[in-house]
Amino acid sequence: MKHLFESGGAGDATPTLAMIDQDQVNTTISVEKTQEPFPLQCLGETLEAMGRAICATERTPETLAGCCLLGILSASIGAGLQVQSAPNRLTRGNLYQRASAESGSGKSETFRHVARPFQEFEAEIIRGWEQQERPGLLADKDLLESEMAALKKKMGRYTKGSATDEAIYLKAFSGDALRVDRISRAPVVLEKPCLSVLLLVQPDKLELLLGNQSLSDGGLLPRFLVCHTRCEPQEIGEETPEIPASVESAYRNLIRDLLALYRLAVCPATVQPTDEARQAMNEHHNKIVRRRKSGGDLKDVTSYASRWTEQAWRIAVCLHAAKHGKDAVSNTLYLETAQRAIAIADWFAGQQLEILSAGRDKVKQEKRDEVLALLVNHSAGITARIVQRARIMRDAESCQALLAEMEAAGLLVGRDVTPKGGGHPARMYARR
Repeated sequence: MKHLFESGGAGDATPTLAMIDQDQVNTTISVEKTQEPFPLQCLGETLEAMGRAICATERTPETLAGCCLLGILSASIGAGLQVQSAPNRLTRGNLYQRASAESGSGKSETFRHVARPFQEFEAEIIRGWEQQERPGLLADKDLLESEMAALKKKMGRYTKGSATDEAIYLKAFSGDALRVDRISRAPVVLEKPCLSVLLLVQPDKLELLLGNQSLSDGGLLPRFLVCHTRCEPQEIGEETPEIPASVESAYRNLIRDLLALYRLAVCPATVQPTDEARQAMNEHHNKIVRRRKSGGDLKDVTSYASRWTEQAWRIAVCLHAAKHGKDAVSNTLYLETAQRAIAIADWFAGQQLEILSAGRDKVKQEKRDEVLALLVNHSAGITARIVQRARIMRDAESCQALLAEMEAAGLLVGRDVTPKGGGHPARMYARR
């Protein structure tokens, strides 16, 4: 498993580490389209070239390279660049990603190429710290080692027992202040924490994680971009191409520029989007909202779908930085960048739905079984109102949609019944 964490902002802890037409943007996310590889072309010229070169030399799929590149790009920006996504809202470019790949399939090698300029820059920072600041801190050595030992025992947990505590992840995603209480020392207050996460895990671990109801209900899992890279071991051909020096150099210079100008910035720089870019994002949001309403195909995963446009804004910040580099702050975020970000966000949304599909099918079957069980005591049939009173679904519209779906599937037969005293007819359903 690979981790990439980074924090930034006042009061934060030291870090551990061609134009797309609007009609082509996938605004109707579906499971059927998720077999498509990660859209490397949306990352911009420099990252796309690096990604394709890595795929060629390591014989790994574009999806693995794309996730790693997006993760390092996000970490290189940190809290130093944000976009005015709404009149009263600023959105940063920090992303949470979980991607799966089998052991021995090349994920370590791919990550190594992508992370090299980031790690080199970090090593330089550490060497400078050791030469300039470390000597004056040796007096605190014993205290620091004692605290580190205590933290290792806790393994990053702030609660006892089996309860989950994802507060640091939730707060650092949005930049909300976080207070960490200590037993023997004054509390630590992170004013604007910023965290980027890239986890490369086994496929079964990813699906197991998404099945953790407490993490889903708590809001952590919906904040993650997830996917299966479908990375498998590949045979070595007669000739293995090297990554061109010009491609590697351009990528290295971009990452170092972003680290120096934005990752280490004291105050964040704000980018303004064009009206067209904001309109594209708003339309993306509105289409998803319509699908999240009662009877919509995303109603049962609304906590996940509610984050999709926000993810698009975050990705847009990253793509804007990748396109303009050190000049990102002096450029406007244009429609093209927004469209590319939407395409990537929709790709991840499709992946998310695919991984969640098994759980969604299970829940759907359970609801159908409850309806069929309800019919045991209602031999004459049931209506949506009866299903709602049984609390099988939350509202009448959802109950009606469930019954209509079961009728279409051949599980029920429906007929319109007019009340004896007159009035609007009601749909009555019975076993077929």
